[in-house]
Amino acid sequence: MEIFAMHLQPDQDIKEWIDQWAIKNGIEAAFIIACDASFKCTCIRFAERAEAPMLKGKFEILSLVYTLSKHGSHLHIKVGDENGNVTGGHLKTGSLVNTTAEIIIGLSPNHEFRREWDAVTGFNELKLDT
Repeated sequence: MEIFAMHLQPDQDIKEWIDQWAIKNGIEAAFIIACDASFKCTCIRFAERAEAPMLKGKFEILSLVYTLSKHGSHLHIKVGDENGNVTGGHLKTGSLVNTTAEIIIGLSPNHEFRREWDAVTGFNELKLDT
């Protein structure tokens, strides 16, 4: 496994940055190992919702997990606000770094992460090589 460490600056869009990094580097399969970041606003799609509301205010990332590749990312996030309230869901474009974002990504060189439509679930699901 190869490990990459990134540091994002204020006002960078974390999802957009991760997706562009994967494309630029031709990443076939990677995953988030750790992330420490703060947001000035965040865009999270909640379960069973089509839209992703923009949440304004200061947020700390409590957890950022799942997969990414040049074919797209699927990232789940939990954030805490200034009052200690926690919310989470699918990270979408529009989450802007407040002070910093430190991201550790692991590369899985023997895999290829792609998502394909699944008629049973009605969603694009991770296609695993066997």
